[in-house]
Amino acid sequence: MDNECAYPKKSLLVKNGGNWTDNHWSLTSGGVSSGCIPTLIDNVFFDANSFSGGGQTVTINLQSYCKNMNWTGATNTPTLDGGSQLDVFMVHSL
Repeated sequence: MDNECAYPKKSLLVKNGGNWTDNHWSLTSGGVSSGCIPTLIDNVFFDANSFSGGGQTVTINLQSYCKNMNWTGATNTPTLDGGSQLDVFMVHSL
């Protein structure tokens, strides 16, 4: 794990949908991928730079974690899916 990934951060989805564990997370809106998958100490944001078109899905492909999740500003009606067997564990709120 990169040292940058070990500290609390603001994680923003970039590069549209995909698996939660893919390298789709940035430290800035619309920025480059950081290589850090969100953890229990990270706030996750989906905003206007997260999805470029409709019908995109973020798939919870493994047990996933975040401190808070915020969809304010997300456009193009994205979805979060993981089926009945997979969960996102949040410390605070959605």
